[in-house]
Amino acid sequence: MKTAVLITSALFVLSGFSGAEITFYKVFESDIGEAGACGVVEVPDGGYAFLSGNLSWTFARTDSVGAVLAQHCNVFGYTMCLTSAGELVVAGIDHPDSVLLHWADQMGVVNRSKSYYSGGDDFRSREIIATFDGGYAVCGYFYSSFYDGFLLRIDDQENLQWIALFDTLHSYSLAETPDSGFIVGGRVDSDGSLTWVDAEGIEGQTRLYEEGYFNGIVSTSTGYAMSLGDGYVMGVDHTGNVEWCYSSSNIEVYADICIADNGDVVAVGCNWSEEYSALTRLNSENGTLVWERYYPDCSLYRLTATADGGFAMVGQCPGILPYINDIILIKTDSEGLCPEMGIEEGVTPGDDIGLQVCPNPCSGSASVRFSLSEPANVQLSLYDVSGRMAYDEPNQVLNAGVQSIAVQNLNPGIYFVRLTADGNQHVQRFAVVSN
Repeated sequence: MKTAVLITSALFVLSGFSGAEITFYKVFESDIGEAGACGVVEVPDGGYAFLSGNLSWTFARTDSVGAVLAQHCNVFGYTMCLTSAGELVVAGIDHPDSVLLHWADQMGVVNRSKSYYSGGDDFRSREIIATFDGGYAVCGYFYSSFYDGFLLRIDDQENLQWIALFDTLHSYSLAETPDSGFIVGGRVDSDGSLTWVDAEGIEGQTRLYEEGYFNGIVSTSTGYAMSLGDGYVMGVDHTGNVEWCYSSSNIEVYADICIADNGDVVAVGCNWSEEYSALTRLNSENGTLVWERYYPDCSLYRLTATADGGFAMVGQCPGILPYINDIILIKTDSEGLCPEMGIEEGVTPGDDIGLQVCPNPCSGSASVRFSLSEPANVQLSLYDVSGRMAYDEPNQVLNAGVQSIAVQNLNPGIYFVRLTADGNQHVQRFAVVSN
């Protein structure tokens, strides 16, 4: 097991020229456990704060280009939000008999903590939001009592107003309704569920949906949109009637959702079996696809829309050798592009043609393998993480079938292989290590 937590690794690239949106990705070494990265927010100075569910439950604070400014262990938080005064409020996950909140400054220094509702058993806070009146709402479940759900309401003086308890609801996400009530997303057995709670904490209707459990929920101009655990994004009206449903054949689980600056719905999803993620942007009124970007070798769990119109996401690196299970923070532009990861307009995942580098990692020489369904004009180039070309194979026409191109004499580091076949670009990442 690694002993370092959130120590900056060598895998770091940024692009920050005048007048441009800053995009970057950064990997942090971590003794991460299965919980992964738990939450991310953009703070007022343009930096980012995120929680990692590793063995030491770490809070990390970066600047606007991903450099670590502060980190704190044993925060035991799964979710957080930003107050109107610029404080961070972290909701704890590992407090046995109450909901535990921490108020911290933008560097993650906890100023005060407070417990609410002693009387439960093994609280797991899953979502906290700042409410219209300056207070907070927290939803979650009781882990040891068959995942019964709860919704906690706190006023702007940090006093408990009420708690609503649900007998069979796994509460994963929530949003505030226009009448100052709440809609709670989760699941009942194998069905997705939405439950309405009024401003006084009185439980209203619960509607069930066959598509799966709701990991995230946001308010839209016509109702609500949810990210679903079965690879769907769904839009409903204010009473829960389904208006549209988007399904991606490439995504197994949509883990989180946010609203773009123009009102579009943006969801982040994972394909765990093939170890890549996607950012999906949809029209919030009808669910039509605007674009979908793929990010190789990572499982992204949480995202937030940023002030420059872009997006920030956190997750794990199950496929970046030798960085397996470290935490990754990705900042994209408004189109979901991150050139430093090889994510550019017109570039598709390497899996489309089986693009892979063998072995990965390698020690200076490797084979780039791919499959062509028909003869194609092929060009292959390698770039290091600073964008410099490290290898260039002349254009050649190759026959249909499995192909292999040898590359040699590479220095240790992280590289992108870019393959262009009849004008279609594919990208894959690999590592070169010392002998």
